[in-house]
Amino acid sequence: MKKSVFVFLLALIALVPNSVFASSNTGNFEEIVIFEQEEITDIDKIVERAIKGETDVNDFDFEVVPSVTEITTKDGLKNAIEPSLSKSDSKDINEEDFEVFKTTQKLKETQLSDGSIVTDYVTNAVVVYDERSSGTKTDGSYTVSGEVSIRWQQMNDGKIKWKVFSTKGSWSVLDTAFSLSNRKVHYGQVGLEACIYNDCNEVKSPTSNSYLYHAPTTWPWLSMFTGAASVSSNTSVNVNRGSSTFVFNVQIIKHGNSAVD
Repeated sequence: MKKSVFVFLLALIALVPNSVFASSNTGNFEEIVIFEQEEITDIDKIVERAIKGETDVNDFDFEVVPSVTEITTKDGLKNAIEPSLSKSDSKDINEEDFEVFKTTQKLKETQLSDGSIVTDYVTNAVVVYDERSSGTKTDGSYTVSGEVSIRWQQMNDGKIKWKVFSTKGSWSVLDTAFSLSNRKVHYGQVGLEACIYNDCNEVKSPTSNSYLYHAPTTWPWLSMFTGAASVSSNTSVNVNRGSSTFVFNVQIIKHGNSAVD
């Protein structure tokens, strides 16, 4: 008799959906993953994607600003001069010295328990700087390259909001005559309704040529349709050549007041 009851209970358990047990173990479901794909992290593939014009949102909202600051030593003092990127204003550093590649990938879409939809995106920028020794001709290998990525989230709960989730990046040089030092990363967000006094920002000093930093979870959601709203990541690194040095800067910034596809 006991054996038949035991068999009956096993059969009953087999008929109960697995989701019932998942619910009892974790309480109420807090989120449902609607969409998810693996992040592209290979720089060559990111560049290839950018060249082909492949992006999951309109990238005109994203501004990538590279620049180079020459540091020269005179009378034992360092004087930094940042030349304009305008062709007419700068003879030594021109827009043609930089190659800029940018693309955005949709990573994840999640429905929260209150019905809100949170979508994760990563916007990648790869900037290559060739130092021109003869005005219009490079030596065939780039001096330095930098990759900067912002992972940002968009929430739709009847209103469109957004915030920074993380930033990552790297620097590299091909010529062994060059070395890198004094690495800096400054990332954050700003909006009219929150973070207005630049309190949502972090400054980091990586000790290696790659980094990953997550934004504090206390940073608030911002209204995407506020013109003054933005999320950004600014990076700089000293490129050393013997006794001379220049600073390679890359800024990536997404402006508000625009819709996402």
